[in-house]
Amino acid sequence: AETVDYLEFGCVCPAWPASPPATTSVTGKIAFSSGGQLYIVNAANGQTVAGPIPGMRQPDFHRSKPLIVANGEGAGKDSLWTIDANTGAFVNEQGRFTDDYRPFWKPNDNFFVYDSRHHGKNFNALYRQGMASPKVQEDIKISYNDQHIIGTSPVWMDDDQVAFTGCDYRQALSNTTKSWIFRMPSWNGAPTLIKQGGTDLRATDGYGSQLLYMSHEGGTWDVYIMTNQGGGVRNLSSGSSSDDGLGTFSPDGSTVAFVSNRGGSWAMWAVPAGGGQPAKLFNLPGPLTGNFWEEERVSWGK
Repeated sequence: AETVDYLEFGCVCPAWPASPPATTSVTGKIAFSSGGQLYIVNAANGQTVAGPIPGMRQPDFHRSKPLIVANGEGAGKDSLWTIDANTGAFVNEQGRFTDDYRPFWKPNDNFFVYDSRHHGKNFNALYRQGMASPKVQEDIKISYNDQHIIGTSPVWMDDDQVAFTGCDYRQALSNTTKSWIFRMPSWNGAPTLIKQGGTDLRATDGYGSQLLYMSHEGGTWDVYIMTNQGGGVRNLSSGSSSDDGLGTFSPDGSTVAFVSNRGGSWAMWAVPAGGGQPAKLFNLPGPLTGNFWEEERVSWGK
């Protein structure tokens, strides 16, 4: 039995850099999950490239390889899997557990971070692992002073730090329910608060020195961008009473795609990372997978 103590960084319990120019055309692939199936589509028009793949959700594209890591739930594949982004074929089963969630690649590397309730825990804690064949036999806890970090929705950023939703254990001892976005070294170290707010904050993607997150703090869900150290916060999807979220950077970092129900039905939209007027890309085939759409993940790859 485990005896390790846990830091409750997940109470589920600088000037802003110059904005990159907007892209003149939309290229690459976007992956998302709708109706219990994973879709890999042309980013410009939503036409299917591969799949749909039953029982897969919360996808993330590898930065430099045609690979997706995703969370399997159903269809006999209830664990983390890597998938060929060009064909939709399964490449490798990455874990042994049915309760691993939200995997996210280390930029340009074969490691990924995720949150999990495995080992019988009743809370989500952070882990990392490398791509393995045929199946990984070891998960590596992300910890600080030998105490496992509790948190959700991790994003492995370009500076080798992991952003995640958590709450300061000192606040937890004071019976607060506030959850915030922290960053910490992927190789273990002290978490640092970078965005304070409510229980609905969650990072969704990173590129260079920028971090995307979504929040309900304005009364509806919106997509925000800030530096990966915190600060310089801007709302990229404001101007609508709709729910907008699950923001993801284009492969060159110039554009952000997000899902929105503006207009009455779910669709994929895009906006320049530097700000501007969102434009509709394509309609989604149906509602997003899961009881809570905001727990999904959208990813944009080459």
